[in-house]
Amino acid sequence: ARSTHSDAPRARASPMLARAIARKRHAASRAASSWRARDVVATGSLESVPRSDASRSTEEVSSPRARASSDRATRADVPRWYSTSSRTPEDVHIAHTRTHVTKHLWRERLRKAESGKAATKLSEKLLPREPRTHSAVYVWQSDEEMREMYKSHGSGAVRMGRILEDLDSLAGNIAFFHADDDDDTTKTPQLVTASVDRVRLNRPLSLDKDVVLRGEVAFVGTSSMVIRMEADDDGAVEDATVDDDRTEPALAADFTFVARDPETNKSWPVNPLVCVSRRHKERAQEIQASILRKRLRSKKGDAVLNETLIKHRTEWVRSIRERACLNQEMPALTAGYNEVMTTQTMAENMFVAQPQQRNLSGRVFGGFLLRRAYELAFANCQLFSGGHPMFVEMSDIDFTLPVNIGDLVRFKCKVLHTVNAEEARCGKPSVYLEVRAIVTNPHKVTSAVANKFFFKFNVAEFAEADGTTTGEPVRLRRVLPESNDEALLIWDKCIRRTLCDDNDFDVRNNLSMMTT
Repeated sequence: ARSTHSDAPRARASPMLARAIARKRHAASRAASSWRARDVVATGSLESVPRSDASRSTEEVSSPRARASSDRATRADVPRWYSTSSRTPEDVHIAHTRTHVTKHLWRERLRKAESGKAATKLSEKLLPREPRTHSAVYVWQSDEEMREMYKSHGSGAVRMGRILEDLDSLAGNIAFFHADDDDDTTKTPQLVTASVDRVRLNRPLSLDKDVVLRGEVAFVGTSSMVIRMEADDDGAVEDATVDDDRTEPALAADFTFVARDPETNKSWPVNPLVCVSRRHKERAQEIQASILRKRLRSKKGDAVLNETLIKHRTEWVRSIRERACLNQEMPALTAGYNEVMTTQTMAENMFVAQPQQRNLSGRVFGGFLLRRAYELAFANCQLFSGGHPMFVEMSDIDFTLPVNIGDLVRFKCKVLHTVNAEEARCGKPSVYLEVRAIVTNPHKVTSAVANKFFFKFNVAEFAEADGTTTGEPVRLRRVLPESNDEALLIWDKCIRRTLCDDNDFDVRNNLSMMTT
């Protein structure tokens, strides 16, 4: 009887004990699976997880001491590919989102600046320097990672916005090394992008060919430098200089940099340029004449125009404003005239400037602003035309105000002018656009235009991914200005250049005498 009584509780307890053991084993199994999953996520490969980690015994994993030991062992085995401890001091100042070329150029400049970081004063001596060619090579054929960085949505097309970033970086390096006095006890003045006089694409760049980007100081004023850069798809001319006798380059650009005292923000003199070759001298005179033209137009206004141009401008503004007034007053009756107001072509975006977008001076990188403006203009051109935009040029870009980290920046883009294929010299429809970068401060209730960008795109018939097209040519609507001031702006930026060349302007204003 005693034996029967003592065995009964044990028999009744065995199902409870079995369930407890099952729960314990299930928890241990889940723990083992979680450790294995963590290893897979960290290493990115199932094969890289040691088999012993996934096949531990239930007792070993369920023990707290064993789990702690396993945790330490697992963490030690995980490769620290995500760590930044291996980055060089130069890389800390360079965002990972910058292009390969910009990273290389900035590292070069930082290494040079590192030798003089203990200097406390600017150099007051000026060293005459000859033009020195700087270059960067896009090895798209052999470097798949670089190719992916510059790849656009089109077949074999290059992402032009990235090239604009690199142009600003290369121009900054060229200006820096020209302004440096090779003395580690003195500082190089602060160099900022003052303007982009022009960036013209003569032939499309292709990822199927390596491209060489090179540039030199082409002209030096008192505190300013004009940097001329060119890109070509011929890798054999890597060591060539900008003024070599050859065919027109695929891309040409002129950037103007100014030197400032970082303490007072006043202008600072830079090393003069010594032009030895005939082509260097001719190039310097050409750029000097371009600077004088721009200065005269800004200072004298109508006085620099001949009577024919003034008459044409007056008639053009009157005619197009009449059309605009009819469109505004009677939109229902003028709907079939294939015309649209500039305000109807607006597109914009907005962002807060982040630390990852800064340059080596701590402000927002000018090349980043160029890229954002270009990409907005490209998208707006496609939205307006319905075709495929092909970049031709950007010009007359003035960096009026610096953009600082934390600024609220708004880009506004609108179409200024259109030319259909039968009216264009190149035989292709063209769209002219303006982009304004506006720095807004909601806390102080202030707003100011920091930059203005002007773009020209040709428009090709839109093609699907398989290459098929609609077979219909692109027809562009006529764009009408909202005011007389806007009409004058359109005439100056889009019309005037098609009516007269620089030689006519130079003769009228005696520029040949002023540049000799």
